[in-house]
Amino acid sequence: MRKKLPHFIMLLLIIAMCYPIVFLVTGSFMGEGELIEKIGVIFGAVKGRYTSWSMLPENPNIWSYIKVLFDSPEFFTAFWNTIKIALITLALQCIVNISAAWGLAVYDFPGKKSVLRLYIILLILPFQVLMLPQYLVMDRLGLTDTIWAVILPMVFSPQFIFILYYFFKKIPDHIIDAARTEGASEWKIFIYIGLPLCRTGLLAAAVLSAAECFNIIEQPLLFFKTKTLWPLSLYLPNAKMDKVGGNFVAAVLSLLPLVLVYLYGLSCIEEDVTSKK
Repeated sequence: MRKKLPHFIMLLLIIAMCYPIVFLVTGSFMGEGELIEKIGVIFGAVKGRYTSWSMLPENPNIWSYIKVLFDSPEFFTAFWNTIKIALITLALQCIVNISAAWGLAVYDFPGKKSVLRLYIILLILPFQVLMLPQYLVMDRLGLTDTIWAVILPMVFSPQFIFILYYFFKKIPDHIIDAARTEGASEWKIFIYIGLPLCRTGLLAAAVLSAAECFNIIEQPLLFFKTKTLWPLSLYLPNAKMDKVGGNFVAAVLSLLPLVLVYLYGLSCIEEDVTSKK
């Protein structure tokens, strides 16, 4: 019995974590009338009763999906804004942060420890602390109300650098020394030794960074004045009772890119770990 207890607790935790996703998927197949009956009290559409929910819709239909996919251009605008921000940010992060992590891990230079301490400070600082200086810089550069105001501050990610830094740090020194002895340039050592050995860390950092790009709220609220630039993180909270079914569908569709990125990253990480055994 004692051996089964931890498994039972883990099962309960898994159910608790998965329930919000089940909640979204179930709600996306409910009709507007059923949604009003169950959660209308939250929006003031129904009074004098409590909210309720069921694991399966009473009369499942795909009408909400049809409305979102064929009659909601604002959703697709927000969706592609999010994809654009995520792809550009990830591309620039790979260019900048991989090089920075390699330099910090492999080379010794004056002030290296100070740079690492600075990155630790930036890692623990919340966005609210950096909000004003970032806005002043972006405003001076004339980048407010453009996607670059959100992208550029996220390019220099301390989290991305620290993940790769510790992966590069695990590379034995004798491998790099042997490559230098054989006449390999520093660039070739980075390309043919460093990058292949940090593939797992790069995938992990990319998955976390993609999730961060999909969840940003304060940055677009601060920098975007035009609603056509809004990402999904600002589009989804604007739920109204007359469009609540569409919001369930939009939430489900917005999860799909992250799920695909996670599954691809997980399969690559498992493949790398298996090949190293």
